[in-house]
Amino acid sequence: MSEASHKRAYNFIKDRILSFAFLPDSRLVETRLGEEIGVSRTPVREALRRLAEEGLVEIRPGRGAVVAPLELSDIREVYFLREVLEGEAALLAVRKGNIDRSMIIELEAELEGMADLEANGETVTRLAEIDSAVHSLIVKSSSMPKLETIISHLNAQAIRMFMLGISERYPETISENLRILTALRLGEPEFARVAMRDHIRSSYGVLLQIMRNLDLSNESSAEATLKVLKFDQPPGKSEAGEDG
Repeated sequence: MSEASHKRAYNFIKDRILSFAFLPDSRLVETRLGEEIGVSRTPVREALRRLAEEGLVEIRPGRGAVVAPLELSDIREVYFLREVLEGEAALLAVRKGNIDRSMIIELEAELEGMADLEANGETVTRLAEIDSAVHSLIVKSSSMPKLETIISHLNAQAIRMFMLGISERYPETISENLRILTALRLGEPEFARVAMRDHIRSSYGVLLQIMRNLDLSNESSAEATLKVLKFDQPPGKSEAGEDG
């Protein structure tokens, strides 16, 4: 199995899970995925195992691989841990003085440029990428490899949760990230910790309300998911991800 085939299969399946093209609890059929991606079953199987380790896929006896459901209990736990750990990471990053200031300025400029843009599939996706870059900058700058590993694992699960709520809080996501970057630029550790914790807590509050109003575990929820995410095409279940 080539590394390129594995990476292609992994990226293909992960992108569709994060975009809700494969809905929670959908079956992920190796042969159909392989046909759609253009690879054999082996890289698909390895990709599914890796995604299972990240919490995006579940391997169930008698059913095989399925997209992991979004459970309120999981969301509460992930966001609780992120708030605590990433808040401390922000504080440590400022105290250690390892932050790339040119990256701070670059991210601030891009966020300010997005403030006047309408929230749609393209801008929401780009904002999610910038948000991820802010979090990654902070965690790496904390210079604590074990903390980085733990947060990376949590964020692999949190990104799908975050994507579900980002359209509902597009301007807030921009302003909160700018507040975090301001704290980093000013070199104020406690301000950075509070700004990060507030950002994660606010995101959690909106996501919690969305989850109470949506059932993402079945096909009929596709229209509701589309409305929340503001995608141009309904997510639905791909033939690659479900038996006919």
